[in-house]
Amino acid sequence: MPRPWADGTRMLRLSPDAFIRRLASLIPAPGRNLTRYHGVLAAASPWRAEVISSTPGADELHRPPARFVPCRSAGEARPRRVEWAELLRRTWLVDVLRCARCGSRRVVLASITTPDAIDAILTHLDLRPRPPPHHADLLTRPVQVTSQVR
Repeated sequence: MPRPWADGTRMLRLSPDAFIRRLASLIPAPGRNLTRYHGVLAAASPWRAEVISSTPGADELHRPPARFVPCRSAGEARPRRVEWAELLRRTWLVDVLRCARCGSRRVVLASITTPDAIDAILTHLDLRPRPPPHHADLLTRPVQVTSQVR
């Protein structure tokens, strides 16, 4: 141990079961936040508003940019999972479902996952259906760097 306990204990000898039990108690519950607030800082505390800082303009830091429109109205129930386009919009501030030419909303018609269909579509569009081959010798071969001075 880094420091002896108050009773002078300097080490612990644990059976494998006891050691695993202590380690397992450190694993957080699935789907739970790792930071938990209790007492006045808890989400349901009636005094939370009294403690949390209410500096002017603090709400604007957490407000999404004005150019993006939320995906659901205030009366709709929150979906269980967030759609991929909404995640991209929130994370990278890129609205992939907005048409660059006319500005209207695009609609996802299908999600194509079969490799044969993907190859056929990419070949029809004159795009390479497969990535270029990986050459292992490029990773192990030394690189020569030359520079020309004029």
